[in-house]
Amino acid sequence: MRDYVYYQPLPYQEQQWLEGARRVKSRQTDAVMLLRDGHIDRLRDLWQFEIEATPSLCEAFDYALRWKAAKIGPPRPNAPGVANLFAYQLPNIKWLISAHCNLEDALTDLDARLRAFPGGPMLDDFLAALAQARQPH
Repeated sequence: MRDYVYYQPLPYQEQQWLEGARRVKSRQTDAVMLLRDGHIDRLRDLWQFEIEATPSLCEAFDYALRWKAAKIGPPRPNAPGVANLFAYQLPNIKWLISAHCNLEDALTDLDARLRAFPGGPMLDDFLAALAQARQPH
């Protein structure tokens, strides 16, 4: 799986890339290991890998999200850039929440850290999308 997540396909190659990632027999355990190693940035398409939202995957994602959120520094003018660091994780967050993963502590921490930044359209949109993802459906 590591070979797939470290290769960024061109737009016209994305479907082939995703199909290849889905053929990796160890993708479930590989995804957990990659998340535990802090490679959440490389797993933006996790929700499309046809894996299960097992307790170990949920815990690993929660850990990786907390680890990435902890790297957010004090408020500075680049709030849109910070929001973009997490916006691509929204599909993963929504998928995991819908599969009953408990990400509440990590999402609360992320929300609080992002709210320390000066607002702006991108940040406000991301925070609104994050709040909506956290609502029970």
